[in-house]
Amino acid sequence: MISTTLFVSLFFFLLNAQAGPVSPHPKLLVVSYDAFRYNYFERNLTPYMNQLKAEGTHVEYMMNIFVTKTFPNHHTMATGLYAETHGVVDNEFYDPDIHNVTKYSHKLYHYDNNILPIWTINEKSGRHSGTMMWPGSAFEYQGTSPTFAQSFNDSIPWKDRVDTLISWFVHPTNPINFGILYIEEPDYHGHTVGISSDEFNEILKKLDNITKYMHDKINHYGLTDLNVIHLSDHGMASVTMERIINLSNYINASDYIFVGTSPGLHIFPNHGKEELIYQKLKFAAEQTNTFKVYKKEDIPKKYHYGNNTRVGPIFVIAEVGYAFPLNNQTEFGLHGYNNEAMEMHPFFFANGPAFVPGCKLEPFNNTDLFPLFCEILNLNCPIVNGTLSHLTKCLRTRSKDISVPTYRVLCTIILLGITVVVTIIYRKKRKLAHSFRLESSRRSGRRVKKVLPPLFSRGASEISTESEMPPQEKLPTADGRVLGDLSSKDASPDGLSASASSEAGFPMKNGLKSGDQEDDPERPKDIDFDDLLPHIGEFGTYQRILFVLMIPFAFFVAWVYFSQIFITLVPEEHWCRVPELENLTVEERIALAIPVDENGHSKCTMYDVNYTEIILNGIRDADPSWPTKGCSHGWEFNFTDIPYETVATELGWVCEQSALPTTAQSVFFVGAIFGGLLFGWIADRYGRIPALVGANITGFLAGVATVLANSFWEFALCRFFVGFAFDNCFTMMYILVLEYVGPKWRTFVANMSIALFFTFAACVLPWIAYFLADWRMTCIAISVPLVLAVAAPWLVPESARWLVSQGQVEKAIKILGKFERMNGTKVPDNVYQQFRETCARVCKEQEADKTYSVVDLFRSPRLRNITILLILIWMAISLVFDGHVRNVNNLGLDVFMTFTIAAFTELPADTFLTLVLDRWGRRWLACGTMVISGIFSIWASAVSNNIYSATLAIVGRFWVNISYNIGLQYAAEVLPTVVRAQGVALIHIMGYVASILAPFVVYLDIVSSILPLLVLGTMGILGGLLTLLLPETLDKDLPQTLQDGEDFGKDQKLWDMPCLSKKKPADVEVPPVAIFRSFERSSLRSSMRASTRGETLRSSMIQRSSIRSRKSVNAATEAENK
Repeated sequence: MISTTLFVSLFFFLLNAQAGPVSPHPKLLVVSYDAFRYNYFERNLTPYMNQLKAEGTHVEYMMNIFVTKTFPNHHTMATGLYAETHGVVDNEFYDPDIHNVTKYSHKLYHYDNNILPIWTINEKSGRHSGTMMWPGSAFEYQGTSPTFAQSFNDSIPWKDRVDTLISWFVHPTNPINFGILYIEEPDYHGHTVGISSDEFNEILKKLDNITKYMHDKINHYGLTDLNVIHLSDHGMASVTMERIINLSNYINASDYIFVGTSPGLHIFPNHGKEELIYQKLKFAAEQTNTFKVYKKEDIPKKYHYGNNTRVGPIFVIAEVGYAFPLNNQTEFGLHGYNNEAMEMHPFFFANGPAFVPGCKLEPFNNTDLFPLFCEILNLNCPIVNGTLSHLTKCLRTRSKDISVPTYRVLCTIILLGITVVVTIIYRKKRKLAHSFRLESSRRSGRRVKKVLPPLFSRGASEISTESEMPPQEKLPTADGRVLGDLSSKDASPDGLSASASSEAGFPMKNGLKSGDQEDDPERPKDIDFDDLLPHIGEFGTYQRILFVLMIPFAFFVAWVYFSQIFITLVPEEHWCRVPELENLTVEERIALAIPVDENGHSKCTMYDVNYTEIILNGIRDADPSWPTKGCSHGWEFNFTDIPYETVATELGWVCEQSALPTTAQSVFFVGAIFGGLLFGWIADRYGRIPALVGANITGFLAGVATVLANSFWEFALCRFFVGFAFDNCFTMMYILVLEYVGPKWRTFVANMSIALFFTFAACVLPWIAYFLADWRMTCIAISVPLVLAVAAPWLVPESARWLVSQGQVEKAIKILGKFERMNGTKVPDNVYQQFRETCARVCKEQEADKTYSVVDLFRSPRLRNITILLILIWMAISLVFDGHVRNVNNLGLDVFMTFTIAAFTELPADTFLTLVLDRWGRRWLACGTMVISGIFSIWASAVSNNIYSATLAIVGRFWVNISYNIGLQYAAEVLPTVVRAQGVALIHIMGYVASILAPFVVYLDIVSSILPLLVLGTMGILGGLLTLLLPETLDKDLPQTLQDGEDFGKDQKLWDMPCLSKKKPADVEVPPVAIFRSFERSSLRSSMRASTRGETLRSSMIQRSSIRSRKSVNAATEAENK
C-alpha cells in the first residue's frame, strides 16, 4: 500500500519535472496570420483550426482599427493603442520629424518612444520574451530588446520558425514566458492571386497544417500550461481592374505628391493648392461614390486616426472593392479599407488554461488584446485604449500571481502530503497490531500467531497481571513524599478541590477522599501518571524542548484563525468601473461617471449614458439629471490604505454582494465544529499524533487550495476545510505537551504558550499580508508552514495516557524512558511495576462504570439551570471575543496597525489572569471583565473620534480576552465529573454557533457604524451579569456525581468573594520563578481558549482524570444509586 502510494507520488513528481527549465511565470503564445479573414473557416479547408476554435474561447469576428493595414494593426495589438496614438499610421508614411518617408519596413517606430509594446513590458518585469518576425519587434524600446528576436525573413520555412519559437519556451538558461509569431500568409497570395483562387485555398490548407504542427510541438515539450492565441490583423476583399480609380482624372499629378499604399493615400498638395485639390477630390467622390476624401482635421473621430502629425493634410480612401492603381493584374485581393467593412474583420480564438473552453465572446476591438495579454501574463496594464471587460466572461481565472506551473507544483505537494498522512496512519496501525500481538502472547504464554487480531479492539486494553504482582509497599517520590500517604501536602482531606485541580480536559492528580484506601489496607496503593512525573522531571530538558516545539503550532492556529480578515479586506473607497473611460485619470473618471449622494460619491451606481459619445463631444463633468444604473463592469478600488487586491476586490464582493466575506467567515466556523468531531474521533481511535498531523495537513491543503478559488462557493468550500482543521492544528500539540509537564509547571506552560507564541503570531500576521501585498501569496505563506507538522511523529511523543487506554502500557513506559534519558533522571523499576498494576486494574474498573450522557445535565432543575447559564455565558463570550477581532476594520484607522495593537493585548491579559485567577476566583472575575469589556465597547460606539473610539474598543478587547480564558475552565469545574466531558463539549459547540453569528454582528456596520460595538457591549454586560448566577469554584470541592452537581453552590451567597475570605490556602511549595507564584495553587490551570477548544469534543481525553479521583467518583456514584 505504502509503496504504491509513494510510487504514485513519485510519478506525479516526475511528470512535473519537464525536459528542461521553464519560466515560472504564466506563459502566452500569440500567432498572427496576416490577412486571414474571419469567414475563411466556412470554406472547410482548415479542419484543425476549426476544431481549435470550437474547443476554445472564440468570437465570430474581431474588429480592427482604422486603417486596416498590417503594421498599424500589429502595433495596436502590441500596445493597446489606436494608430493616432502609437503613430504607425500606415505601412508607409511621411514623418515630419525626420523629413522623410518611412517606407514599408518591419522596423516602423512608434510615434512616442514612451509607448512600450507588450514584449518590452514583459522584459522590464524581469521575464523573457521571444519575437518571431512580428512587425516592429526586432529592435529596442527604451534600451530594452526581447531576449530572443528574429526579424522578418521570408526565406525561413514555417516549420523552422515554429521549432525555434517553441524551443525558446524551454530554453536551458533563459526560457521565455511570452512569444509572438507572425506568418505573412495568406496575405501574400491574396494580393497576388486573389482570395478565390485555388492557389489561395491551398495556402489555407498549409496554414492549417502548420498550426497542427505547432500544437504537436507544444504537446511534445509538455507545455500544457501554455496559453495560445490565434488571430489575424485584418481581412481582405477582391478587386478587379474595372474598379481601379485613377486620381489623375480629377486632379493634376504635378500639383501634389502622395504617400501610402492603396486603398488609402495621404495627399500632400503643393503650397497654395490645398483647397483646390480638396474641392476637386470631394466633388469626384460625391459623383462616383467610389472613394471618400477628408481633410486631416475632418477625419471622423470614431476612427481615432486624424490626430497625428504623420497623417497627410488630405486623406483619401477607396470604398470596398475599389482601388487606386497598383499594377496590371486583372484580379487581386486588397485590404486597408474602412474598418467597419465586414470584409476587413479578422478572426480570434484562444486555447489554454486561462480560457473557458467553448466560450463565445461578443465582437470586440483588437485594442482589447493588449489588456488581455497583460492579464494572462500578470503584468500591470498601463492606461490604453482597450479594455478587458469585453473578454472577462471567457477567462477561466484572473489569478495575479499563481500560474499554471505553480498549480502543478501545488498539486504535487498536496499528493505528497496525503502520502505522508497515509504512511503515518498505516505505520501507527502496524505498530499497534504488533504491540497487541506481543502483549497477547505474553499474557497467554503462547507464541505469536501469524494472523493479526482486529486493531484497536477493546481487548487491547484488558491487561491483567495480577498473578505477577509483587507485594505492595509505599514508594518514595522524587520530592521525598510517600505515594499513597494521605498526610502528604498535595493530598486534600476534603476531597477534590478547585484549588488543587480543574480537570479542564487533562489528566491530573487529585486528592483522595478520606478513607478511600485507608478502609482497605490490603488494597495495593495506586500510582497515576502524575505520580511518575516527579521522577522523570516536571520541567526538564525534554519538556523544555517540547515547549519550544509549541511555537510553530501556536503560529499555525493564530494565522489560520485571523488570516481571513486580511484576505477579504475591502478598501473604503471604491466606485463603478467604466471601461470606456479607462484612458482618463481617476479624478476625471469619477467626476464624469459616478453620482454623488449624501455620503459622497456613490460606491454602487454609475450614470447610464453613452460615454464614448460624451467623450467625443468634449464633456468632462456629469449632469446630475442623467439616469443611473448599477455597476455593470465591476469596480475600481483605492488601494492606498490596503495596498493589495484581495479576494473580495478581485471577485467584486461589494454592494449587493458585500455580505459574502461575512458568510465565508461563518462557514469557517461551521467547518470548525465538524473538524473538531472528526479529529476528536481520530485522536481517540488512532492517537494524538495522527490527529495533529492530519489537522495540519488538512489546513495546509485547504489553505493552498484557497488561492485557486475563482468564485464564492469555491472560496467558501476551501475556508470550510480550513476551519475544519483550525481547532486541532494547535490543540493536539498543546495537550501533548501539557501531559508531560509536571503539575506545578502546567499553568506556566498553558498560559505562556498562548500569551507569548499565539500573541506574537497574531501581531506578525498583518505585516505578512502587508508586505506580500497579494492575498494569494498570503494564503500560501501562512498555509505552507503547516506541512512542517509531518515531522511531529519524529519529534513529539505520542500521548502516554492514550497508549495506556489502548493497552499499550509498555510503549507508554518506553516513551517515559526517553524523558529519563533526556532529563538525566531515573524512575525505579518498582514504581513502573506499580504503575502497570494500577493501569490493569483501572482498565477493568472502567468497563464496569455506568455510562452517562449530556442529557443527564437537564434531568434535575438546578443542574439544568446551571448548564443553560453556562451555554448562554460562553456564547456571549465567544460572540464578543470574535466580534472584537473582526470589527478591527470598522474602527476607522489603519487596519494593520490597529489589529497588531489589539492582538498584543493577549499578552497582558493572559499574564494578568495567571496572577489573579486563584486569588479572586472565577465568578466575580468573569463578571467584572465581561461587564468592563461591555462598558468600554458601548463607550467606543458613542465616540465619534476614530482614535478615541479605537482605543476604547481595544481596551474592551483586552478585558474580553480575560473572560475568554476563564470561560470554559469555569464550565469544567462547575459540571460534575461523570458528565464533564460531554457537557463542556456541548458548551464549546454552542460557542461556535455564536462565533458563526459574530461576523454578521460586525456586518451591521453597513446599517450604522455604532451598531457592532453597541451589540457587542450589550452582550458583554448581559453575559457578565449572568455569571453572578453561577456558583464559585475556587477552593471548593468540585462536584463528581450528578447529585453533587445539583447541590453544588447551594450554600453560597451572591456576594461571596474568595479574595475577601479569611480562609488561608494550605502551605505549598513555591516554584523557582517568583513571577509565577500564583501557579502554586493549581496543579493545572490553563487558558481555556486552548485547553478546551477542540479538547472538549473528545471525551476520552477529558475524562482521563486521576486514578484516585476516579475511584472517589465511582464510590460516590454507587452510594447515589443505592
